[in-house]
Amino acid sequence: MSKTADEKKDARLNSGVGAGVFGLCSNAVLFALKTAAGVLSGSITVVADAVNNLSDAGGSALTLAGFRLAARPADREHPFGHARYEYITTLVLSLLVFAVGAVLCYTSVSAVIDPEPLTASAFSYAVLGVAMGVKAVQAAVYLMLAKRINSGTLRAAALDSLTDILATGAALASTVVADKAGVNIDGWTGIAVSLFVMIMAGKSAAGAVSPLLGARPPAGLEEKLRSEVLSAPGAVGMHDLEMHGYGEDRFFAVAHLEVPSEMSLREAHELADGIERAVLEKLGVRLTLHTDPVELGNDELDEAKARVGAALAALDPGITIHDFRLYTGADGVRRASFDAAVPYESDVTRKSVEEAAGEALGGAELSVNIDRK
Repeated sequence: MSKTADEKKDARLNSGVGAGVFGLCSNAVLFALKTAAGVLSGSITVVADAVNNLSDAGGSALTLAGFRLAARPADREHPFGHARYEYITTLVLSLLVFAVGAVLCYTSVSAVIDPEPLTASAFSYAVLGVAMGVKAVQAAVYLMLAKRINSGTLRAAALDSLTDILATGAALASTVVADKAGVNIDGWTGIAVSLFVMIMAGKSAAGAVSPLLGARPPAGLEEKLRSEVLSAPGAVGMHDLEMHGYGEDRFFAVAHLEVPSEMSLREAHELADGIERAVLEKLGVRLTLHTDPVELGNDELDEAKARVGAALAALDPGITIHDFRLYTGADGVRRASFDAAVPYESDVTRKSVEEAAGEALGGAELSVNIDRK
């Protein structure tokens, strides 16, 4: 591992650990203050908000543990490293917050059915005001660090802090209404806060599950990789790109590199090696390239490929073709082979692809491979 990679890894660990410690300490203080204010005022919304801060403290502890586990180096059992611990941490944190929201919703419904009188005080107002300020600082710190190290876990923590501002604002609003208007809306605001917390927790959990299931890496990264590959002198094209993520900023990729058919095997190998090194250095992606020879300057081949491409585009404009071959076998039969990349959402079938291509080529014998993109 290069020194630059080591420095990035250390920066990621330090940022994650720092965010975890900061969140753990600040949320623990808020929990203590809000609990005292909620008990003194008799507000279920304030107590609910305090419990939410307790779950936030637990989440910060999980964040701290998650970054430490994710920083563990690769080993024999986990050759791609342990960076996916960040996703697991985010998922556990989201489920914890959802469970807390469900409990708060139940408690709030009970408060609507059987409301208790509220007692506002200067202490309650001060605590809630300070809490909103602290949460704003938390959100700003988490977002800053999330952008610095591209962390989904810290983005989730920032989102949680922003939702906490709304939750605390609801608690403050119910206290003001009870104090100034004599109307107890504590239970109703508690329900609103708890539902909002559960919705945001569900979205955060979905965001963590997606990469664990093998979600496609960001489109911007794919485009940067494609641009880097095709900028290399001698690279004619690229297809069959597959990228796999094993944690934030830890991607592996395989692709087919198209090179002129007259290029020697040694030249093609050196070209592919150079591109792989450049992609790793500039994008941090470990790329493995397979070279495909492409016949250039063959007018008959180019025209046949264009006819097939137009025929398939009529079926679905998103279909593209590559690895196109056109030849006459020893038996005198005209044959064509190619790969058709069909969008996942398309209902185009292999049969329709073969029929359209066969008509475009005048009945040539076909060998078609269908890829999904």
